[in-house]
Amino acid sequence: MSAKFYTLLTDIGAAKLASAAALGVPLKITHMAVGSGGGVLPTPNAQQTALVAEERRAALNMLYVDPQNSSQIIAEQVIPENEGGWWIREVGLFDETGALIAVGNCPESYKPKLAEGSGRTQTVRMVLITSSTDNITLKIDPAVVLATRKYVDDKVLELKVYVDDLMAKHLAAVDPHSQYAPKDSPTLTGTPKAPTAPAGNNSTQIANTAFVQAVVTALNNALALKAPLANPVLTGTPTAPTATQTANNTQIATTAFVKSAIAALVASSPAALDTLNELAAALGNDPNFATTMTNALAGKQQKDSTLTSLSGKNVDELHQYLGLKEAAKRGAQISTSDKTNGALMQVGAFGIGGAALTSKLVDVTNIHVLDIGDENNPEPNQNYVHINLAGNYFYSARLALSLNGTDNPRVFLKNRAGNVESEWQEIYTERNPQRSVARLTTARKFELKGDATGYVMFDGASDAEIRVTVADSAKGVLRIREGAVSTVYAVNNFISIDTGLSVRGITFTPGAQSVNVRPLQMLINQTWVTVGLS
Repeated sequence: MSAKFYTLLTDIGAAKLASAAALGVPLKITHMAVGSGGGVLPTPNAQQTALVAEERRAALNMLYVDPQNSSQIIAEQVIPENEGGWWIREVGLFDETGALIAVGNCPESYKPKLAEGSGRTQTVRMVLITSSTDNITLKIDPAVVLATRKYVDDKVLELKVYVDDLMAKHLAAVDPHSQYAPKDSPTLTGTPKAPTAPAGNNSTQIANTAFVQAVVTALNNALALKAPLANPVLTGTPTAPTATQTANNTQIATTAFVKSAIAALVASSPAALDTLNELAAALGNDPNFATTMTNALAGKQQKDSTLTSLSGKNVDELHQYLGLKEAAKRGAQISTSDKTNGALMQVGAFGIGGAALTSKLVDVTNIHVLDIGDENNPEPNQNYVHINLAGNYFYSARLALSLNGTDNPRVFLKNRAGNVESEWQEIYTERNPQRSVARLTTARKFELKGDATGYVMFDGASDAEIRVTVADSAKGVLRIREGAVSTVYAVNNFISIDTGLSVRGITFTPGAQSVNVRPLQMLINQTWVTVGLS
């Protein structure tokens, strides 16, 4: 008795599985569809590309290898209770491109939906038998909302085994809670926190940073009211013990000590100097007597062997004694253009260095070279020597000489008044004369003939425009088209396709294969030419 209900691979599915095995790229089966068969139980056909009457298509919930039979792949889809209202008589599997890979029929089953007053969640399962499951990408999607009871039971058992294993390892561990610090001598990491103790607390409570900062602030405020030991600045009326009259050390001298010392000094002075008035008169009534004496002594010559040894020496001997060389014996230029032999050069002499001395004539104040591309050059693609000129009765001026390596160098000049400079003005020479452009007195026309026709009209008064028309004979390929369809049949399971033919269809049937082709044709010089034919 032949089977009434069965599943088979479609021709497309068989070809794709064969391609997957040959290329090593697994086939991705992603969707399952169910259908009503048009009201009758359909017979699966390998040439099918769609179900007879598809009612629902959705992504697979699971696609896995049968744990009891490694050559079987099980595809499952769960239809929720809120979908239905149709009979299920046919089932199909589709790949990621939407191609029908496998088709089958099944016992008739009505799928109600909740709105009809009855609902159920229904699982549809298809089993594929294949020689190698490596050629099919399996899918177990943990994000699906619905799952079969077996899948849930397997996952619950898997989770229980995992939890039991974790608990066993936890109970067997010497220190299962290594993330916690022990009470005895803990070593904390990260940023541990503790409550802030009240001010004045003196116990074993942990002092956090807030408590320490409060104590430091209180200490700083208390110390601010104290005078430092080094260089104290006292205020108010500070007191200190009075030293003995014979003391001569670093002890603070109180007012009592000072008054006693002054009284003893006056008592031991001669009668003529025993009052302050008499002492002032003796010092010439100078309130700055000490400064006056210091300044007077500063003007006196020191007793020094160097001055004694220099006395009586002539100029050459002084030079020799001081270690001065020949430059110390020479005079300087009297002007920036002084050419006296052996004279020391002034700043700006002959245009070298800073600004030259002021004169009524024009002085060369600076000579320098600017490289190609410098924005201060008259033109960017040349390097120039710049000569700066200045005088009392002239504006500042600058000459720029090009270093183009030819016998017709360009010369430019610009003036400057204050901070305002003029534009560069070119100085023309016999070797570099001024250019001129002449306009045509009447318009001229240039015509184009041959494969391209047209003309250009200009008289020098405005921009010229060229209009060109290219003949079809010079355009080369004007159009491309496909020729009539022809069929190429396989010979010994081999099909040869000539150059220039495009494939438009392939037919595979048992014992015969053929390809429909069209020739590629080009329109050249008003003639259609077939590509690949001489």
